[in-house]
Amino acid sequence: MASKSQPSAPKIGNPGSITNGKAEPQGQWGRAWEVDWFSLASVIFLLLFAPLIVYYFIMACDQYSCSLTTPALNIITGRVSFADIWAKTPPMTMKAVQIYTLWVTFQGYLFPTNAKDCKFTGNFFYNYMMGIEFNPRIGKWFDFKLFFNGRPGIVAWTLINLSFAAKQQELYGQVTNSMVLVNVLQAIYVLDFFWNETWYLKTIDICHDHFGWYLGWGDCVWLPFLYTL
Repeated sequence: MASKSQPSAPKIGNPGSITNGKAEPQGQWGRAWEVDWFSLASVIFLLLFAPLIVYYFIMACDQYSCSLTTPALNIITGRVSFADIWAKTPPMTMKAVQIYTLWVTFQGYLFPTNAKDCKFTGNFFYNYMMGIEFNPRIGKWFDFKLFFNGRPGIVAWTLINLSFAAKQQELYGQVTNSMVLVNVLQAIYVLDFFWNETWYLKTIDICHDHFGWYLGWGDCVWLPFLYTL
């Protein structure tokens, strides 16, 4: 008796295989080689909107005792004008932007750490914001992406929390239970981060993202400011 033939398993096409005479583009993780207008507009919106949130929060904490609704309500009710609110915001500085621009120009374009890890999209703004180099370094051991992802923001997070507790003790002569709870729980999170830092090296931030303005700004400004609110 002839044995029944087993149904063959479906074949899975390899990335970059030819279908109907056309080569299928390979999928890739990380930063795109080319940028469409929708992606560029989305990036610009997010990168402009996120700093404005921090800028507004700083003004609210400094001028309105950390009330986020009072400035908006004052404008809506006509008690103050937008110009009055804007006058209370801290002055802007372009020093960090200028330094970063010079660094991107000389490091990314002229003296890359590894030319094979660089990705140029043809759009300077996108290159500037999203980064050109995958792991820019100084020498052999100092890696910018590894340093900024785990050091300034995470360490500042704990130090700012402790500073809030010290200021509360100075103003009121005691530290409230809620302040103690926030410091303890968030300190445990930070301790866990450093204890399992090797696991973090496998995340998308490290494995796929290039080091650009958004990553450096997020680590130094967004993380310590927003997480400590």
